[in-house]
Amino acid sequence: MQISKTCDLIEGDLYFYDFQSCYYNLLRSIQWDISNLPEEKLNRNIAIGLMAKDNPVLAKFLNDSTIRLIDYYIQTNKVQDSDIIIRQKDGLLLKKKLTDTTSAIPLDLRGMVLRLILNLKRTAYLAIYQDGVVSIKGLSNKTVDISFFEMFKNLSFSNKKDLIRGINSIRKKILNGDNPLWYTKKEGEDSYSIPILGLGSVSLSKFVILNMIDIKEIDRITIWNNLVWPFAQTILIYCQ
Repeated sequence: MQISKTCDLIEGDLYFYDFQSCYYNLLRSIQWDISNLPEEKLNRNIAIGLMAKDNPVLAKFLNDSTIRLIDYYIQTNKVQDSDIIIRQKDGLLLKKKLTDTTSAIPLDLRGMVLRLILNLKRTAYLAIYQDGVVSIKGLSNKTVDISFFEMFKNLSFSNKKDLIRGINSIRKKILNGDNPLWYTKKEGEDSYSIPILGLGSVSLSKFVILNMIDIKEIDRITIWNNLVWPFAQTILIYCQ
C-alpha cells in the first residue's frame, strides 16, 4: 500500500476502485487450469494463494500483471500523481473519477469515500464510505472486535468544538467499554491476548476472557493509545 506523501491528512469525496477476482481472471486469461478451484470466493482466493506460494513463476506473473493493469488505467485516464491518494496492490483511492475502466479485466468503482483520515506517519488510514461502511487499513495488532471505529461516523467536521467533543466522547466510551473483545487480540487457534492492569498482555482462551475476566481488570487505555489515538490525533491537529 502506497499512501500519498503530499495529500491532506484528512480528505473527502474520493473514489475507490479495485479489481474483482483479479488473480482468478488473470488465470482465466492465460487459460490456466482452474477447474479444481472452489466456487466460493474466499476459499478460491486461498487456493490461488497456495498455488502462487508453491509456484514462484506464477506468483511473479500475477503480481506483475496486476501492477501493469493499475498502471494502464492510470495512464489511459490521464490520472495525475496529485489525484492518487492511495495505491494498493489491486486498487486505487482517487480524487478523480475514471472514465475508462473496461479493459480485459475491468477496474470497478466499489464505493465513494466521504471521509479519509490518515495517521501522521501516513502508514494507516480510516475510511468512512458513503454506504456507512468503516474500513481500517495499515494498523497492526488489531483487536478481535474493532466496531468501536464505527463511532467515527458520528463525528461532525463542520464545527471544531463539536468535533473535539466527539473525539472526547469516543475516548470515554473506549475507556469505559464493557465488550472484552474490543481489547482482545487473537494469537492462535484458541489463544488470545488481553492487556490486564498490572500484568501487561496475558494469553488466555476466549472462554476465559468472556466469562471469567472482570472488565475493570482490563487495561482499556492501551487500545485507545495503540489503535484509536493515531486517527484522533490527526483530527485534533486538523482542528487547530
